[in-house]
Amino acid sequence: MEKISSLKLENKFISKEEALENAPKLFQPIGKETVKNGGRVKIENENLTITIQYDEVNLNIDSIPRNEEEMGQTNLNMHERRLIRFLDFKPESFYELKYFLIENKNDFEKIELEEYDTRKIKIYVLKNGNDVDGSLADSIEDYVKLNAEPKTAAALLTAFHEIGHKKDPNISMMDAFCFRVTEKDNTIENKKMIDRERYAWAYSLSKLKPFFTGIGIDQKDLNIFIHEKCLGSYSEFIKNS
Repeated sequence: MEKISSLKLENKFISKEEALENAPKLFQPIGKETVKNGGRVKIENENLTITIQYDEVNLNIDSIPRNEEEMGQTNLNMHERRLIRFLDFKPESFYELKYFLIENKNDFEKIELEEYDTRKIKIYVLKNGNDVDGSLADSIEDYVKLNAEPKTAAALLTAFHEIGHKKDPNISMMDAFCFRVTEKDNTIENKKMIDRERYAWAYSLSKLKPFFTGIGIDQKDLNIFIHEKCLGSYSEFIKNS
């Protein structure tokens, strides 16, 4: 078996607090909220406009189970059960993201969520959330959970990173069921994990990087967040497993 050292890992790992200190622009609001009614939010600065439409999560059930014991007493189908678990048994704490548009005022470049949402991914956003950690893509269903509202560059990068996981053509259903890291020298599984993360970050950058130059975010900031904090944490996990 190959040694773990043969994997291409990040050389540096920093904490969220260090990333905030070293690349503060990534965590600052991108602009001012100019409209907020009926679930629609508009965020603007001199270069960008972001339009977001939220809806309440509606499961059409009489009572939300709050734990596994209560879940076992319901007649919910497997999709409803998985979604409730995915939302930590608190679906009322999340919005469902129904529309997203980011526009560059200077060159008319834009990203509209539907343009890339060919698999009908459902995106759930924690209300008033501002912590990018803990966001994830479900391994089976086309669900994405965001623990930060997409109002900062770090939150936007994280959102499109999680969407990138659902777009990854190299992830099979078998990977979704069997993917795990249990041994220090489990090089195949470790490589899958790192490859998945790198693909998702590359996807995110390919969509968002053109919008960041106009708001003062440079490659150094992106390296700090993506390579040192995010990929660095996975590399650190593998090294210490």
